[in-house]
Amino acid sequence: MCNGACQACSAALTPAADGTCAYIDAAKQDSSPLCSGVSACDGNGACEMKGCTFYVDSNYGGAAYWVAAPPPNVTSVPDLHVGSWNDKLSSQKCDGGAKVTLCVDTGFGGTCWTLSGDIATYHTAMYGNLGDNASSLKVF
Repeated sequence: MCNGACQACSAALTPAADGTCAYIDAAKQDSSPLCSGVSACDGNGACEMKGCTFYVDSNYGGAAYWVAAPPPNVTSVPDLHVGSWNDKLSSQKCDGGAKVTLCVDTGFGGTCWTLSGDIATYHTAMYGNLGDNASSLKVF
């Protein structure tokens, strides 16, 4: 296991390997199999996974839905009816430099927004009809 500030998840897969850790910075990402995704350094020098958490209520409340951005691909959810998340998302927190494209129709149709960072509510004029209306998303 890696110790210390901002080290990537690059421990050995087998006991015979060296099990070393690699330091990373905000411009680098680590995609070793042990991470099960991508990590990046946050502003405090700690590693964080790249992905977004979506919430059914504004201000990051209610049920939460985590979507990782595994390398090198985009995680796509073309239909939020699967898992009963359709027309329910109201806020987001994206970590590790992740971005998301949210669309009001399934299959990435209708009006779409590409967003990043923490957004306390989609229920503002800035995001039009996005609040409680997202039907598909891509995290990258």
